[in-house]
Amino acid sequence: MKLSITNIAKIKDVDIEINGLTVLAGENNSGKSTIGKVLFAIFQSFNNPKSNFYRDRQQSVSRELNELQLELSMKRLSEDIDIDFDNIISQIISDFDKFDQVKNTDIIEVLKDTYSTEGYQEKLNSVKKILSISEETVINGFLQRTLDLEFNGQINSVFSRDLGKVELKIKESRISFEIDENKVENVAGVIPLATDIVYIDNPLIIENFVDSHSFTRTLIKNLENSGTMRAHAQQLEVQFEREPSSNIVDLTLIKNRFEGIEQLLSKVYDWDLISDNQHIKTTEQKNKLNIKNISSGMKSFYLIKKLIENGTIKENGTIVLDEPEVHLHPEWQLIYAEIIVLLQKELGLHILLSTHSPYFLNAIEVFSKKYGTEDKCKYYLSENNGYYSTITEMTDGNEPIYKKLAAPLQYLENVRFSEDD
Repeated sequence: MKLSITNIAKIKDVDIEINGLTVLAGENNSGKSTIGKVLFAIFQSFNNPKSNFYRDRQQSVSRELNELQLELSMKRLSEDIDIDFDNIISQIISDFDKFDQVKNTDIIEVLKDTYSTEGYQEKLNSVKKILSISEETVINGFLQRTLDLEFNGQINSVFSRDLGKVELKIKESRISFEIDENKVENVAGVIPLATDIVYIDNPLIIENFVDSHSFTRTLIKNLENSGTMRAHAQQLEVQFEREPSSNIVDLTLIKNRFEGIEQLLSKVYDWDLISDNQHIKTTEQKNKLNIKNISSGMKSFYLIKKLIENGTIKENGTIVLDEPEVHLHPEWQLIYAEIIVLLQKELGLHILLSTHSPYFLNAIEVFSKKYGTEDKCKYYLSENNGYYSTITEMTDGNEPIYKKLAAPLQYLENVRFSEDD
């Protein structure tokens, strides 16, 4: 997988390979998150696009028909009409569930034959307009909406009017598009993206997902609908709330496959989620603890555990981890890094990981060597360069990365020595 980005947010021009574990290291505000957001937007928009297109179109047509159904039901009561409008409309909506098997012309003809009177022509025209919208237009709309949410409508650089360009290549397939004045244009190519992308930048967000109070849940939904909640946060909510498989064979396979990871997780905690999905307890304890009350660092591990158990993290999937070390003590950083390396090896994952910690970076290097996945790792240095950031590959020698990340510590050492003098 190769991602190319030009003139998007802080990124001037970059090519990134993600064929295993790709690490973006650098200071804050150097464009690391931009790459993850663009990658997320592509996967989110082109994951089963045809199914998403038919789903949205079906919902729009069903809304129009349901409104018409209500009007006709009232009319039938008042005028003693014998035609069973409810059954006719229900049949149309039911047929729509078959997606490809129903042609636009079939739906229009049924509506015309049944509702040819002038009073219902407006609804007929509304359905015609919905059915005339192309799949390409809707998919482009998905991409525009996702990018708008990720970048708050500022997709292009605010310091330049240069055309933005994005291209993703996976083997022989490619997707490309341009961004002009924050608008998506010239989308080309198709890649069958069959798996979800997982984007984690704040494990504390699970506090929202397990909240039992309807007011808080309603507030979260309002944020989602208003466009003030990042698209990847909305997606993580859906992924977090998935129920694990109840199939005994599936559960056994998961347990056996992730035994090594489970052993690492047991170094952090010794508890299990209980049936209400909001509390945890150890096997020895009778009292339960609300998940919201566990430490920030523990939430990081709990989130990974939940996504493994419910099948969100799966074979050949793609994960974006934005500075996962932020909430972790150095000892737990080592455990988290080892889990990430093991997950990549076991499932053949494509992981884009950003960090500003030399400690965490070193842990990734050490464990990738331990588990024989060094050839699956790529390292890049992200640096501020005026209004833009520059990103340089350092896989063959990443000493400049450590020098950059260790600069603050060196500064403190210099200050200490000068004070001693």
